[in-house]
Amino acid sequence: MSITASIRIYRALLLAYPRPYRARFAAAMCETFGDALDAARTEGSLALSRLWLFAVLDSLRIGAAERFGPPAGRRHRQAVPQQGRSRWRAGDGIVRTALQDVRYALRGFRRAPGFTIVATLTLALGVGANTAIFSVVNGVVLRPLPYNQPSQLVTLWGGSSRSKDVMVTIREATSLAGVTGYSHVRLGLIGSGDAEEIAGARITPNHFSVLRVPPFLGRTFTEDEGVPDQDDVVILSHGFWQRRFGSDSSVVGTRIQLGARARTIVGVMPPRYRPIARGWQFWIPITIDPSDFSDYAGTAGTMLLARLQPSVTLEAARAEVRTIAARLAEKAPEVYTEEWINSSAPVPLRDTMVGEVEQALWILLGAVGFVLLIACANIANLLLVRGRARRKEFAIRTALGAARTRVTRQLFTESALLGLIGGSVGLGAGALSVQVLVGAFPSSLPRTDAIAVDGFVFAFALAVTVVASVVFGLVPALRSTQGDLQDSLKDAGRSVLGTRRHRFQHALVAAEVGLSVVLVVGAGLMVKSFWRLQQVDPGFNPANVLTMRLSPPPSRYTGEAQLRAYFRQVHQDLMAVPGVESVGAAAFLPMAGSSTATVYTVENRPLPEGTPRRYANAQFVTPGYLRTMAIPLLSGRWLDDTDREGSPIVGVVNETMAREAWGDEDPIGAKVQMFGHLDFTVIGVVGNLHQLGPDVDVRPEAYFAAMQLTWAPNLYLTIRTTEDPTNSIAALKDAAWNVDRDVPISRVRTMEDVVSRTVADSRFLALLLGAFGLLALVLGTVGVYGVMSYVVGQRTHEIGIRLALGGKAGQMLRASMVRGMIPVTAGVVLGLLGAIASTRLLSNLLFEVTTTDLTTFALVPLILALVAAAATYVPARRAANVDPMISLNAE
Repeated sequence: MSITASIRIYRALLLAYPRPYRARFAAAMCETFGDALDAARTEGSLALSRLWLFAVLDSLRIGAAERFGPPAGRRHRQAVPQQGRSRWRAGDGIVRTALQDVRYALRGFRRAPGFTIVATLTLALGVGANTAIFSVVNGVVLRPLPYNQPSQLVTLWGGSSRSKDVMVTIREATSLAGVTGYSHVRLGLIGSGDAEEIAGARITPNHFSVLRVPPFLGRTFTEDEGVPDQDDVVILSHGFWQRRFGSDSSVVGTRIQLGARARTIVGVMPPRYRPIARGWQFWIPITIDPSDFSDYAGTAGTMLLARLQPSVTLEAARAEVRTIAARLAEKAPEVYTEEWINSSAPVPLRDTMVGEVEQALWILLGAVGFVLLIACANIANLLLVRGRARRKEFAIRTALGAARTRVTRQLFTESALLGLIGGSVGLGAGALSVQVLVGAFPSSLPRTDAIAVDGFVFAFALAVTVVASVVFGLVPALRSTQGDLQDSLKDAGRSVLGTRRHRFQHALVAAEVGLSVVLVVGAGLMVKSFWRLQQVDPGFNPANVLTMRLSPPPSRYTGEAQLRAYFRQVHQDLMAVPGVESVGAAAFLPMAGSSTATVYTVENRPLPEGTPRRYANAQFVTPGYLRTMAIPLLSGRWLDDTDREGSPIVGVVNETMAREAWGDEDPIGAKVQMFGHLDFTVIGVVGNLHQLGPDVDVRPEAYFAAMQLTWAPNLYLTIRTTEDPTNSIAALKDAAWNVDRDVPISRVRTMEDVVSRTVADSRFLALLLGAFGLLALVLGTVGVYGVMSYVVGQRTHEIGIRLALGGKAGQMLRASMVRGMIPVTAGVVLGLLGAIASTRLLSNLLFEVTTTDLTTFALVPLILALVAAAATYVPARRAANVDPMISLNAE
């Protein structure tokens, strides 16, 4: 039977059907007509296909008119329904329609698994990365500190050599409800199990009352326990109490040997209390004697914490504190300089705790935000391509009587459902990634215990998913239903679309490329900064060096002679371990972030009046330390075994101190005074050492023989071995413990690990930004490839005609490449402009790299352009090599 005869039979049946059922009949036959149309196209009958389409369009319009026109036999039955029932039926209809849209969308996803998987994974990557990073930002930066009214807590200046002056004077401030001081301390604990060194804090007795944190067991300190000889008390953290004392509630009142003294446990802090510094396991009092304001009288290095009065603003407190600082400066202008006065203003405790990492975390969140935008642009392109492939379906539905808003709502439902699926997968991936991130973050990151996927993070992920669904779903839904109904049903004309209909997709490609440029440039700057940081010469050779900290209990080693004898014996036993080349010891380990700075003066070289005092680091070492660390000797001699008790005090200075104090003159034999009372003779000059890290300028430094002086009993051993020192850890610890089993050994690690930790922050930031930049590059490349594949595919008929008329494949390839690279070039230009503006945020995080580094700004766009060109070349070459006859017949 011919198709024309089929059409006539169909029209006769349609007119023969009862009027109320014609629409149902027309809708039921639509699918059959579509199958017949496909069969006709397969046979290559283009004219027959068009005739069939016009017949189908005509019949569907008739059915639609019958469906939506009011039936004549029922007009008299129309009455005003009850309001409640009408409302219920309207709501029921909305729900039923929504469920139909969801079911239809799910069937569509099942029929296109490739599209569904790619779109879901793309969105999941963006949502998951944003969820993970926002969890960190929320826990570290946004979540309030775990104290009572934390917004009232501020930190004041501290750490000066005369902190006692400040601690006593600042109590005059009426804008402060309470002031407390604290400083870090590490003490050895012996008895009650194995000896160990634990971290804690010295605090003024009112510390916990200022924080408004009650104890879990016992009590806090009293004011009487803040004076000398009354401070033999200690408060334990809840975790340490559980680990060391097995949660024994009778521990209050017992005595433990902590450091040089036996102390009474008077309290245990609650389990949810978080100390100001991570890792504190005990608290002991700071003793203040107001009659003694000498340097290092027990409060040097003390930081100050205060609580504002409820009615006082931060600005008012800053003004009063600056006034007090100015009064202190009048008494001792050589100590309290103008710079010190300007930096004395109170700072919110939150800023003190997270200020160093806050900027980096916000930058990471902005980076993953860019990744999400790129992912949205990719999905929008996919939906546009899918929508144009379904234009015939939309036209048929419109011909059946469906309004454009109804079709648009269906498409938007599909986008929302796709966003829900991708967002759910992304939320799960983000929650799993949080634990990985917390474990990988450097130890300097504060408040890691507060990082979790809580309700606020879940709400953020939901908001991101909703916004993303709107961003990538709304515009494609609107554009896919635009256009003339007849044109949508005609296959002709599809191949000569021109560029206007692809303008929006090209704009999305340009946006993807631009965002990728910004992100990859930022990542490139951080990677280059990290590389520069690694190239800094530390001033010593960390290879094959093992370090460990020994803390002889002051209760057992009460005199200098005992300490010297102990360390000499340890040195001797360690040298006997197979594979050990040399052994040294120092009070401060290089690159560990700590040192002791003090004023120094040079004999017969007074400073001009008004010149700030000079400061230098003081390092107490054993004779083998400088050679063990391979610090080069520039002039003079090393410290050796002859520099011991009873001999003249000598010291070795670094190159920076020699140049600052003596210029080009030879400092050997010069007399120097440090700490206000320590006079020594310079016997040598050694190379510079980056004591505080590779990104900190080298400071003047002097090395003294520990065997000559009174020094802190805790020393870091440095042991150089012939092979990997980690293989000798057990033997080395046993050798030290053979001298005294009650001496705690802690911080056992290689010197290479110590150096690596100094760049951990930069390394982690570079890795994360690099990963996000790589992800952006991949997503951008996929987006360019997808758009070009579709655009070139739409121009296959046009290309076939040009080839049939004598055009060359090379010309077609070049033309397609030029069209594809236009949005890419626009994106690169816009991205460079955006990178110039945005990379200024990285200025405080870069090391020896400018925010407009020429190499990075030239290399990144070149790489992106080459990758985009490759993504454009593949579909362009495939289209240029198509057979013209196949291309024309396909239309």
